[in-house]
Amino acid sequence: MKTPGPKSNRQSSRKAPAARRRGTPGPSGGESNLRPTSGSGPAPSRVPIIFVVDDDPGLLILIESVLSAENWKVAYVSSGAEALAWLQTNSADLLLLDLKLSDIEGREFVRALADGGRSVPFIVITGQGDERVAVEMMQRGALDYL
Repeated sequence: MKTPGPKSNRQSSRKAPAARRRGTPGPSGGESNLRPTSGSGPAPSRVPIIFVVDDDPGLLILIESVLSAENWKVAYVSSGAEALAWLQTNSADLLLLDLKLSDIEGREFVRALADGGRSVPFIVITGQGDERVAVEMMQRGALDYL
């Protein structure tokens, strides 16, 4: 997957790309105290990467815009398959995961990550609330359910 250039080089189309990344991920490991680069206090040695997986192109663009404006590094893809492939060669400090992807459910995605020996802190995002699913995802390690 290609890494785009600066924002000004982006296509004017509002379709979500297969993958976007701002910056280069650093080594994974240890706990991250996720902070953007602006604000008070010492800056972290690298800016943590937030990886967004959602099949809604408009929501991907919105999340990327908001987080980038706050100086976070953001990578995103629009399918579970792309996300699993991206995570094989990249590291993320936090995953924002849509529960209902077009190619895989969030529960299956989390299971596939665990089966592959990968562990990424994640927050489930969904437009469809279901208390049973929220409880299940929290039991599977979700930091939150939005």
